[in-house]
Amino acid sequence: VINKGLVNISWGWRLGFAVQCFPCVVIIGLTICVLPESPKYLIKRGNIEDARRALMLLGRGTAELEKVVDFEIRSAEEELAKLEQAGQGSFKDLFHGTVFPAFLCGFMVAFSQNVTGVNWFMNYATQLFSSLGFEPFIMDLALKGTNMGATLAALFFVERFGRKFLTVWGTIFTIIVFLLISVVIFSTGVDITVSNPNSRESAVQLFSMIMIFVFQVV
Repeated sequence: VINKGLVNISWGWRLGFAVQCFPCVVIIGLTICVLPESPKYLIKRGNIEDARRALMLLGRGTAELEKVVDFEIRSAEEELAKLEQAGQGSFKDLFHGTVFPAFLCGFMVAFSQNVTGVNWFMNYATQLFSSLGFEPFIMDLALKGTNMGATLAALFFVERFGRKFLTVWGTIFTIIVFLLISVVIFSTGVDITVSNPNSRESAVQLFSMIMIFVFQVV
């Protein structure tokens, strides 16, 4: 919305980037002023009482808070003791033993999120919509709104169905979406960026646009 107001200013794109700094400053300011130091860090430094106060602050409203705090402190102390006994690890440890499957899983999740082409959709899909004759600002808002709505919905579904379920089925539907777009465009030979489409080209363009929004959801 801010960028829409700056579109006719030659240096307006700089302000678009600068505005993004303000939420960061607010979040950092609130974090420094309101949130206590990490309890685990305080325990590691031997400041048990400070860690207790931090946990009491973070756990306000929790039933039997003192018992919960005592348990958290004991758990943190035991975990730190185990880490101390294990000693320093090396980069090569990521590729051995039980650590490698966890490392591979985390790597593939991050890799698959980018290899799907989501960055292209988020940054350049409006160029496609513009070439199709749609208002790029409206379509960009619709695309970003769809993405935000799907993200908020995922926060609910991840608690209900679990991360693995959403990851597997999200990946399957993403593959299906890309296959459908590829097959339809290749088999029809339609240039989806054509400015004055006939009925056949319009159908392919509409289908591709719908698939883009489906991709944003999954």
